Amino acid sequence: MRPLWLNRLYKEKIVPEDFPVLKTTQWEDMAKAGKVGVTQDTVEGIWRANEEALKLDPKANFLPFTYLTGPFGKVVPQNSGIGGVYLIPKKVPEQKVRKILELMDYGASEEGFELACYGIKGVHFNVVDGFKTTTEQAIKDSVSQSSFGKIFERYDKYLWAYRVGMPKEVFERNKKIIDERSKISIVDPSIGLTSDTDLKYGPDYTKKMDDLKVKIIMGKEPIETWVAMVKQLKADANYRKITEEYNKSYQDRLNAK
Repeated sequence: MRPLWLNRLYKEKIVPEDFPVLKTTQWEDMAKAGKVGVTQDTVEGIWRANEEALKLDPKANFLPFTYLTGPFGKVVPQNSGIGGVYLIPKKVPEQKVRKILELMDYGASEEGFELACYGIKGVHFNVVDGFKTTTEQAIKDSVSQSSFGKIFERYDKYLWAYRVGMPKEVFERNKKIIDERSKISIVDPSIGLTSDTDLKYGPDYTKKMDDLKVKIIMGKEPIETWVAMVKQLKADANYRKITEEYNKSYQDRLNAK
């Protein structure tokens, strides 16, 4: 089990002793300073750490995993692809709503998408051999997919293969990794399913599970405690109801096809 594996890493001091309270930025800072050999980030996001690490060691290279191999074969996690929604309050005047929608339509266009993710040509980026190379001004103005690009974002298979300042060879390497991941990754069938009971009690269950995992990793609780929790949840009326509601939601989806 993952907690047991992490417990071994914790005992061997491979992970920081204060890992439960570390912020994401602190993990990243350690990677930038060359103090870690493995870190966690997106395929493109890791370039932030790699770029800084290169200043300390010209051979620094955080290579994204293509996949991991477990008891049931190769696995690549896949998220929902949903980053949130835009909501317009009902009290907003119709004329203003139309203007907002015009802006969103512009963001979905080639011009709007390029402006949000890459900025202004000749100011924030230049095109060399078909590849957009960013300028120092782009960094100063915080132009990237992760800032303004979050406002206007559309489907692009390789959107998260590229990062501001990334060399073309790293981008091409990342594209190959994404292509290989696409052959293995499987959509999570629970995405889009609903459970009113989970909305009410789910966060509390999740917190209890996460808290116990941390205790097991730190050696404060034995793995048997986790086994006991699993047994308890299987007998818990609300937890059973969550399972039933998700199963029904899944069947409703199948029947609607």
